[in-house]
Amino acid sequence: MDSAAGRKTSISTNGKYRYGYTFVACLTLLLFRGWDRITHPELFAEGVRFMGSAFNHGWPGLLQSYDHYLHLAPNLIAVLAIKLVPIAHIPLFTNSVCYIISAAVMASVSRGCYRWLVPSDHARSALAILIVCAPGLMEILGNLAGIHWLLLFWLAVLCLKDPEQEFTVWE
Repeated sequence: MDSAAGRKTSISTNGKYRYGYTFVACLTLLLFRGWDRITHPELFAEGVRFMGSAFNHGWPGLLQSYDHYLHLAPNLIAVLAIKLVPIAHIPLFTNSVCYIISAAVMASVSRGCYRWLVPSDHARSALAILIVCAPGLMEILGNLAGIHWLLLFWLAVLCLKDPEQEFTVWE
């Protein structure tokens, strides 16, 4: 076996595990910081508006703009909540999905495609955890009204991806 090929496989496998472990660490810290939004879930700010659109329009509501721009992610989460869970559990569902998306976005900086910026694997994972600890995060955390700001952060991080690597379909 070629040692370079074995090394590349090892790095790739370790990278998948590192992202998974970093994701779990980020999600755990996010839940610790905002446990009240899970134990006492409620719709927050414009989250009520997205739910109203989901109730009134269903899937076609995904393409309706709000305040002159498209809120595809909050509308999609709202429609999925309406379709998948009982009404009483909608706030818990939406908050939980927002926590999971937030952890995934924050953990994304630990991926190997950012090695060209931060060579240390451990430092990239630590950076993801530091992002979770950022002050002021609680305002946008775990609610439909703030999820687009976290997705904007993800797009900014995506722009810093290794220029030698192509974007994947999901990116």
